[in-house]
Amino acid sequence: MRAELARAQAELRDFEERNRAWKLDSQINHQLTLVNNLRQSAVGNTVGGRTTERSRAELQALEDGLLAEIKDLRDLQLEYDRLNFEVTIATAALANLTNREGEFALTGEVTITQRLRNEIDTARQRVSRAQTARDDYLRRHGISDPSTEIALRLSHLSELRRQRLTGSTTAEGLESILAAENAELDRLMRLSAEQTELAARVAQAASEINSLQSYKLQLTIAGTLLPASQVKIIDAAQPQSNLLWTLVLYAVGTLLGLVAGLIVVYLTAYFDRTPRTEAEVEALVGVPVLARVPPA
Repeated sequence: MRAELARAQAELRDFEERNRAWKLDSQINHQLTLVNNLRQSAVGNTVGGRTTERSRAELQALEDGLLAEIKDLRDLQLEYDRLNFEVTIATAALANLTNREGEFALTGEVTITQRLRNEIDTARQRVSRAQTARDDYLRRHGISDPSTEIALRLSHLSELRRQRLTGSTTAEGLESILAAENAELDRLMRLSAEQTELAARVAQAASEINSLQSYKLQLTIAGTLLPASQVKIIDAAQPQSNLLWTLVLYAVGTLLGLVAGLIVVYLTAYFDRTPRTEAEVEALVGVPVLARVPPA
């Protein structure tokens, strides 16, 4: 199942790299804001102050740098999502064990409660290890949350593009720029359905792993319980008499036997071709009867 999750994540990542759609919802919002700003500039025939070719080149360089940072952050987010998923699973298992401990504590089952506490200690250690691995990963790369970092850089990228497109463009040139940015907005919106489907596959695979982990945890909890504590007597056993059913079965069997016997007798008589009289013998052999032996 983890292989299925990794495959779904790889498909989503390939889609994002191929279409430059790292955080599609944010990209669509920023692109929509850029298009609206360009439309306002075109309607009002106002453009930003003219910039030199060097300043335009600097803006382009900043955009390229932000795009490279976004790509690196997306690569980091894949491992972060995996580490964070481990923290989620471990935390859910710990919560489940803690709830079961409270249930058995009310019953006074000391042995069972102690075993559950041992399982809880193990679960706490797992949560601690998972959180430490995740925090060390973030600290090692100098980030707090890859998703937030990507969103911030997308916002900065949108602003830089707006400055570059409007800063050194005449009012007449805004129309062609606006058409290109509208086309880019349409492209991003067309990608939304496929991106949603790929993200849903990732979520479904993660959910199935979580369900399997929960089932495994239930088996672990069941293994810690004493056999007597797992068996509860709801009602005392009441022996049931089978005399009536025995009589019914005998009656039905007798009736079926009688019917079968009558059918056999009838069929035997029906298909019996043995001649019984002189006439039947003559009709059978085609010659007259010369003598007849009387019965003894």
